Amino acid sequence: MALIGFDVAPDAQQNLVALYEERHSGSLGLTDEQKAEAVIADVMKDQLLGLKQRQAQATVDGSGTSISVAS
Repeated sequence: MALIGFDVAPDAQQNLVALYEERHSGSLGLTDEQKAEAVIADVMKDQLLGLKQRQAQATVDGSGTSISVAS
Protein backbone atom coordinates (compact mmCIF):
# COMPACT_ATOMS: atom_id res chain seq x y z
CA MET A 1 0.00 0.00 0.00
CA ALA A 2 1.27 3.50 -0.79
CA LEU A 3 1.06 6.07 1.99
CA ILE A 4 2.16 9.64 1.31
CA GLY A 5 4.27 8.35 -1.56
CA PHE A 6 5.82 5.50 0.47
CA ASP A 7 5.21 1.82 -0.17
CA VAL A 8 4.20 0.30 3.15
CA ALA A 9 3.74 -3.41 3.84
CA PRO A 10 0.41 -4.37 5.45
CA ASP A 11 2.07 -5.45 8.71
CA ALA A 12 3.97 -2.16 8.86
CA GLN A 13 0.72 -0.28 8.29
CA GLN A 14 -0.84 -2.14 11.23
CA ASN A 15 2.13 -1.10 13.39
CA LEU A 16 1.60 2.52 12.33
CA VAL A 17 -2.11 2.25 13.13
CA ALA A 18 -1.30 0.84 16.58
CA LEU A 19 1.16 3.68 17.18
CA TYR A 20 -1.48 6.21 16.14
CA GLU A 21 -3.98 4.68 18.55
CA GLU A 22 -1.40 4.84 21.38
CA ARG A 23 -0.78 8.55 20.73
CA HIS A 24 -4.38 9.65 20.19
CA SER A 25 -7.40 9.00 22.35
CA GLY A 26 -9.90 8.75 19.49
CA SER A 27 -9.84 7.84 15.84
CA LEU A 28 -12.14 10.69 14.75
CA GLY A 29 -13.57 8.37 12.12
CA LEU A 30 -10.23 7.99 10.34
CA THR A 31 -9.51 4.96 8.20
CA ASP A 32 -6.48 2.80 9.00
CA GLU A 33 -4.70 4.33 5.99
CA GLN A 34 -5.35 7.85 7.29
CA LYS A 35 -4.08 6.88 10.75
CA ALA A 36 -0.88 5.46 9.25
CA GLU A 37 -0.40 8.60 7.15
CA ALA A 38 -0.90 10.76 10.25
CA VAL A 39 1.90 8.91 12.07
CA ILE A 40 4.23 9.28 9.07
CA ALA A 41 3.39 12.99 8.88
CA ASP A 42 4.06 13.41 12.62
CA VAL A 43 7.48 11.75 12.29
CA MET A 44 8.36 13.92 9.29
CA LYS A 45 7.27 17.05 11.18
CA ASP A 46 9.34 16.06 14.23
CA GLN A 47 12.39 15.51 12.01
CA LEU A 48 11.95 18.92 10.37
CA LEU A 49 11.53 20.66 13.73
CA GLY A 50 14.67 18.94 15.02
CA LEU A 51 16.62 20.11 11.97
CA LYS A 52 15.39 23.68 12.41
CA GLN A 53 16.32 23.57 16.09
CA ARG A 54 19.85 22.36 15.29
CA GLN A 55 20.22 25.10 12.68
CA ALA A 56 19.08 27.70 15.20
CA GLN A 57 21.74 26.48 17.64
CA ALA A 58 24.53 26.88 15.10
CA THR A 59 27.07 29.44 16.28
CA VAL A 60 29.99 31.17 14.63
CA ASP A 61 33.09 31.98 16.67
CA GLY A 62 34.50 35.53 16.87
CA SER A 63 36.98 35.05 14.02
CA GLY A 64 34.27 33.82 11.69
CA THR A 65 36.41 30.88 10.63
CA SER A 66 34.61 28.00 12.28
CA ILE A 67 31.03 26.96 12.83
CA SER A 68 29.84 24.63 15.54
CA VAL A 69 26.42 23.04 15.54
CA ALA A 70 24.87 21.60 18.67
CA SER A 71 23.25 18.27 17.93
